Amino acid sequence: MRFKKAAKNVQRIWRGYSARKEYEVAKMKLLGDTVAVIQIACLRFLRRRHQTHALVVMKAWLRTTSARWRTRAAAAARVQTRWRVYSARIRFIVLRLAARKMCRLCIPEARDFVRRLRAMREGSRMAFLAEERLSGKLLYGLSREDEIKRQIWVSSNIEDLSLPAEAQAIFSAYCSFGQRDNTTRLGQGNFSKLCKDCPGLVDRKLTQQVCELTFKKSLAKLQTGGGTESHLHYPQFLVALKHIAETKFKATNKWGYRLRDESARLVRLLQEYMFKAPQAAKVVRGLKRQA
Repeated sequence: MRFKKAAKNVQRIWRGYSARKEYEVAKMKLLGDTVAVIQIACLRFLRRRHQTHALVVMKAWLRTTSARWRTRAAAAARVQTRWRVYSARIRFIVLRLAARKMCRLCIPEARDFVRRLRAMREGSRMAFLAEERLSGKLLYGLSREDEIKRQIWVSSNIEDLSLPAEAQAIFSAYCSFGQRDNTTRLGQGNFSKLCKDCPGLVDRKLTQQVCELTFKKSLAKLQTGGGTESHLHYPQFLVALKHIAETKFKATNKWGYRLRDESARLVRLLQEYMFKAPQAAKVVRGLKRQA
């Protein structure tokens, strides 16, 4: 009985001890969780507080540093500005002294150069004006000669004795040799005489026989009978002159600026040979006096 009672006491004490241990463990666990939460909250609070303080400190430091940097930059800018002003003033003074020295040395040369340049320009202008006047005279002369050639060609193709045409006046003058009343029909003898009278026309290329053959080839055909006439009229005289010009000037395709080919050769023949014959020269002078 006594033994059972002691066993119960021991069990009761052990259960109480175990219950207290479990309570302590549970209490410590609960307390540990609470402490951890409190510690975390405290740490977060302290971190935020530390960060806020650090931000304040950093802002103050940045404000002070930036103010100090701006002050230094402004001071450096003032120093640099004053140095640039000083350097520019020194350079300006040096350049002004050098310019004055160069002016004292170079102004006479420059004035002499300007004077020579003006004289050269004036000479060039006068030369240009003289050349322009000369070119105008040359162009006038060329255009005048070209117009004379054109008028010779035009007037030579007009068959009218009342008009003062050189070619027709020469034709009439040579028609009247031996026959004073004849001014429209040119015989072979008078045609040969005209060719002989022209200085330099008859040569190895254009012989007297060629001139006679040209005369015969240029005769007009009769309207009845099938023969040819014995004399040249003015149109046939021009045809004969064209044949002679073609024989004499085969390579001539241009005479002046307007005449080409056949007309060029004919006018060249008239100017270089026909108008220089003694009788033809008298006729041409008479026409000039009439004009």
